[in-house]
Amino acid sequence: MRAQALTVPNALSGLRLLLVPVIAVLIGRGGHDGVAVGLLIVAAASDWLDGRLARRFNQVTPLGTLLDPLADRLAIVCVAAALGARGVLPLALVATVGLRDLLLLALLPRLRRHGMWALPVTYLGKCATFALLTGLPLAYLGASTDSSALRMAAAVVLWLGAAAYWSAGADYVRRAVRMAEATR
Repeated sequence: MRAQALTVPNALSGLRLLLVPVIAVLIGRGGHDGVAVGLLIVAAASDWLDGRLARRFNQVTPLGTLLDPLADRLAIVCVAAALGARGVLPLALVATVGLRDLLLLALLPRLRRHGMWALPVTYLGKCATFALLTGLPLAYLGASTDSSALRMAAAVVLWLGAAAYWSAGADYVRRAVRMAEATR
């Protein structure tokens, strides 16, 4: 079991978890925008790469199914909050993303009663995560370079991503409720 957890995909998810506070601090402090954007892009790319490697080399593990979405959620919420604090993102967008994750966090006790830490990720959830992890660096780049085109593209991608994020969240809630009803 322990050897199964020591995989490249899990290491990439772990790296993403470690990068989140570094990126958030760099964004919050300012003055290191290039480094922060670069690390944010690396973190976003690692999300795609860890899943691809896990499936390609049959290295999907219970630890990975927990680490990957956890790293995604933390990256999205922490980076959005840091960008909101810097005035790069509207607080309404930050609240929209953060409230969705709080709602899903409230499902955790129900999932734990069924021996689970998370529901399986859906295609819509992956699309929403992709949009948000694409839009966040775009917004940051747009603000850093004062590019109205990048800021506009980021706004469209982020709001569409937030809508998909909430739709996926509603689906996760429905699935959790059905699971609970099925075990009664």
